[in-house]
Amino acid sequence: MSRRLGWAIVCALAFGCSESSAPPRLNVVVISLDTLRADALGAFGATAPTSPTFDAFARGAVVFDNAFAQAPMTAPSHMTLFTSLYPSVHRITNFGLGENRPKVSAGEVPANWRLDPKVVTLAETFHAAGWRTAAFHGGGNLNASAGFDDGFETFDGRPQNGMNANAGQPFDAARAGEWVNAHAGEPFFLFLHTYLPHAPYIPAAPWDRAFDKDYAGPIPYRDAFLRSVRAGEAGPPLPGADASALRQKMANHTPWQFWGFVDPENAREVEHLRALYSGDVRMSDDALARMLALLDSPGVAEHTIVVVLSDHGEGFLEHGVFEHPGKLYSELLHVPLAIRVPKAAPARVAAPVGLIDLYPTLCELAGLPIPVGLQGRSFADALRGAPLESEREVESEFVGRWRDTGGVVEPADLVRAWRTDHWTYLVTRKGEGVVEELYDRERDPGEHANLAADPERRAVLDELRAKVAAHESACASRRATIRIVPAGELDANTVDDLRALGYVR
Repeated sequence: MSRRLGWAIVCALAFGCSESSAPPRLNVVVISLDTLRADALGAFGATAPTSPTFDAFARGAVVFDNAFAQAPMTAPSHMTLFTSLYPSVHRITNFGLGENRPKVSAGEVPANWRLDPKVVTLAETFHAAGWRTAAFHGGGNLNASAGFDDGFETFDGRPQNGMNANAGQPFDAARAGEWVNAHAGEPFFLFLHTYLPHAPYIPAAPWDRAFDKDYAGPIPYRDAFLRSVRAGEAGPPLPGADASALRQKMANHTPWQFWGFVDPENAREVEHLRALYSGDVRMSDDALARMLALLDSPGVAEHTIVVVLSDHGEGFLEHGVFEHPGKLYSELLHVPLAIRVPKAAPARVAAPVGLIDLYPTLCELAGLPIPVGLQGRSFADALRGAPLESEREVESEFVGRWRDTGGVVEPADLVRAWRTDHWTYLVTRKGEGVVEELYDRERDPGEHANLAADPERRAVLDELRAKVAAHESACASRRATIRIVPAGELDANTVDDLRALGYVR
């Protein structure tokens, strides 16, 4: 009785309806295409035919042109999506094993934790309100040991579920489809995730050669690379006796030794890497088509909110790095975000939003009360056709190391990025050192001309410093309410996934 009364009140306030006219509860499907930078898609300006499915979806959806992830890595970014807490608050990071685990100095603690059970996740909120919940994902850093299973009745990251598709297996959404068919008659919350665009970039034919047909260099295509893996080959030595630090770093960091074939100082090789990545993007777009097809059953699509997004982007030396290490430039954080809501008109939204804002947004759209303590702000108004305030600002962060300060685990090394509709402010705190960067994105969208030392920008810099300081204080207060819990042992499948993705050597 109380739940029905609560639903009627929420419905009346949010949608202006009475209990008797309350619409059926909407399903919610969140699709995450891991490691997909926004500008790799036609809807965000790519000229190559990498994304016919996403582009068609976007034409019927509300597209957010300036959506940013809160972290440049899989685990912290997705946990922010599921908790609406900043990474420095929930403290969940990518699992690093073996040589990939950061060395811990005196006073520091290794980041190997699971989510505090008292934090209520997005899935838990929907499950408690009567939605059926399931996740079919690519494994790796999205694992139960970190608490990603909280709130999901079904949490399937097994290799045979067909979702990873990054390690030479074909993509297969059949298991997820079986679950949808079994629960099509009741409201459900479904999370789907694939690592397809993630390194190593080994798209299957015809997408392996589709975007760079004339390449004849040392970087192997899919079949040759997989044969070398099975043979235990490590890739050829890179040319040049005076190899740069970056070349050495990439030769040592390897999902299956893929990077051992790459010379980062050769522009033609970097160009080919980007083409291989485009092939992976096209494969992920094909996978998206199959995931969207799961919702084609009568009575499902017209009652389903569908969100398509990525957790972070990918670097191709725009700022001196490949992949997605702990930097916060746009190529690593600007992500696609498109949302289809039944009866909502398609639109493009320019105001900045973050993935942290999705949790309260989905609650509001589904008519659920927004839990107390979330750090994101709903942008549901934009999905109802109302303009978002232009002064919305987005913060992202990366925590490199942690320390125990009297029983409270705090960031030791921290990078923050604060983005307005005009400016990007980056501040890196490492030990006692502080480095600031300021970019005018209207004139410098690639964030290359650092204006932090420009005296004419002093007022802008001071304003952004104050905002970041207030934000840091708010995060510290929220963090103090959340304890850390040791993670359990990783199962063998998860370790294999992490090794394939380059997180285990």
